[in-house]
Amino acid sequence: MEKSADVQGLIKALGEPRVQRSASRRSSVIIGLKRLRASEAIPTLGKILSADPNDIVRTHAARALGEMGDAEALGPLRAALDDDSERVQMWAMNSLGRLRDRESVPLISLKLEHDDWGCRAYAADALREIGDERAIPALTKAVGDENSTVRQAASRALRELGVSV
Repeated sequence: MEKSADVQGLIKALGEPRVQRSASRRSSVIIGLKRLRASEAIPTLGKILSADPNDIVRTHAARALGEMGDAEALGPLRAALDDDSERVQMWAMNSLGRLRDRESVPLISLKLEHDDWGCRAYAADALREIGDERAIPALTKAVGDENSTVRQAASRALRELGVSV
């Protein structure tokens, strides 16, 4: 289906029982939609991101939404910052950074306090991508993080914001 660019067919496939029963099939369809950059799939992907029981499927949805390059994806991605899965949170941050969503800067800045160092590093990288000066205080604090990956990500972000570290 993907080769024929049958976006509507892929969207329809997500509702088919055979696909519904398999996380790997749902993921495959989502990857197909991502490759096609099918912005008409954003509402469907947003629903999957908020409700699919499998965190890997939700992760694929977050990644796909970031590839769409469409502001319609921002709402579901912001909501995913509170997902139960840290993996989903990280990919939502990555996508928000890729989309340079300035409105999410306060929410992502809070993730620099997360228990998981991976989430903190993804937050710093997303803030670097967004490039909003409002992130400087949180990034400055993150330069003192216990984890070297987080420190490096925060330092890179600050340098790109024109702050010497």
